[in-house]
Amino acid sequence: MTKEKKTRAELEQMMISEARNSGKCADLYDLSISGPHQDQQSNWDYMIIRSGSARVSGECDANLRIIAGRLQAKYDLSGD
Repeated sequence: MTKEKKTRAELEQMMISEARNSGKCADLYDLSISGPHQDQQSNWDYMIIRSGSARVSGECDANLRIIAGRLQAKYDLSGD
């Protein structure tokens, strides 16, 4: 199955928007998409960007992993 390609900015926006709208990630400052990687499952991953020493809650971290997994199953990073 060929996945639809998305830019780094599009993937970042989708993840941030969904995470903040979930009500579980009010403490999310920002995130960044890394890749493209050579992986059979997904060619991108994400990194949480912290504000100072602040960390996201465990609930937010778990929610981000779920969101990323769902998006990684549908989209590949375009390589921008």
